[in-house]
Amino acid sequence: MAASASLLAKLSGPRMSGAVSRERLHRRLDALVHHPIVWISAPPGAGKTTLIAQWLESRKLSHQWYRLDREDADPSTFFHFLGLAARHGRLDAAPLPRLTPEYTAHIAGFARRWFRSLFATSEANFAWNEWGVFNDPALGDMLNRKVEGLG
Repeated sequence: MAASASLLAKLSGPRMSGAVSRERLHRRLDALVHHPIVWISAPPGAGKTTLIAQWLESRKLSHQWYRLDREDADPSTFFHFLGLAARHGRLDAAPLPRLTPEYTAHIAGFARRWFRSLFATSEANFAWNEWGVFNDPALGDMLNRKVEGLG
C-alpha cells in the first residue's frame, strides 16, 4: 500500500484551488508549446509549479506529472519511475528499455535510446517538479545532452 501511495504522489500534479491565474505567463507558454523542452526557473515559492499546473489544466494538454526526489539521483530509479510515468494510464504503451547493469557504464547512450523510444510513442508533455532536490552531475550531464539533442 505504501509503495502505491508513494507512486501516486510521484505521478500526481498539485491540486489547484484558489490560485490566481497568470494569463500573461500562460500566453508566453502558449508561444513555446511547439518547443521540445521548456525550462522554467525561478526562486522557491515563486509559483512555478502552480503556473505549469494551471496552464496544463486550462489548455487541456495531455501531460504526465513527475515529482522528482532524492532517489531519482540514481539513474536506475530515475528511468524506472519515469518509465512508469510515461505508461501511466496507457495500457497499450510499448515497453521502454530497462537500465540493466550492462548499460550503467554508458548512461548517455542508454539515455539517448530510452528517450528516442519514449518520444517515438508518446506525445504527452512531462511536467518535472522539484528538479532542484538533488544535484547529481552525471545525471544532469546526461539530461543536458538529451536536451541538446532535441533541438
